Amino acid sequence: MTSMLTSWWATIAVARQDLRESFGQATSVVAMLFSTCMSLIIVALVLSDNSGQAGARLVYLFPGMVSVLSVNGLSAISSRIQSDRQRGTLVMLLLSRSVPPAILAGHLASLVVQVMIQGIILFGVITLLVSRVAVGDPVAIMGGVAALVLGVVLYGSLGALIAIANPAPAMSQILSMVIMSISVIASTAYFTIERVPHQLRGIAGINPVSYLCRAMRVAFCLECEAPMWRPLLVLAAQTVLVFGLAWYFMRRIEIRADG
Repeated sequence: MTSMLTSWWATIAVARQDLRESFGQATSVVAMLFSTCMSLIIVALVLSDNSGQAGARLVYLFPGMVSVLSVNGLSAISSRIQSDRQRGTLVMLLLSRSVPPAILAGHLASLVVQVMIQGIILFGVITLLVSRVAVGDPVAIMGGVAALVLGVVLYGSLGALIAIANPAPAMSQILSMVIMSISVIASTAYFTIERVPHQLRGIAGINPVSYLCRAMRVAFCLECEAPMWRPLLVLAAQTVLVFGLAWYFMRRIEIRADG
């Protein structure tokens, strides 16, 4: 019981520290807001067509842009765990009664909050640019939000696995960038499956980003004809698998911290 309580407080402490680093200073907040809005503008300018359906195209791109924020969590969590190791945070927590996975839970909780805030900002900007944004029923919206949370947890957990498997920060960053690039390119984040390069369609068909986008697009009535629960359930299964592996292998950090 004492160990569980200590782990709970350790999770809160890690999440609080992450959020303080992200939102504790005005410059950090402004930089995040600027980069989030600029990503919307750049993507809209580069990927929009001249068919006169700019508003609909922008709404279609929104789930893709939010999914990229989730994918970026892979690098963020990997870097944070590497930083914890270098600053001695891991050793400090492991010397307490808290279990190592509490560190992962804290980082993931803060990442979910950050991506949610960025997603709300993107949606707010879109509503200013588009005269009318159609949304589905409350159940569909809840499904889209759940998909976003699952996506953040999945890629954040994958980042933790990379940090555990590659103690060298440089190697972890290289591997993270490769996986992040493939995850975005070989997906339906910005294009339909028909427009994905033929060689990558097989990957796009099982890519978590594609399922994340489908679940979110149902919430915006962009793929209302598609079954809503199938992409969400597939994404949930993928997330449980990756998160379970990360939770299990986080215990290896205890051995490395002692070394």
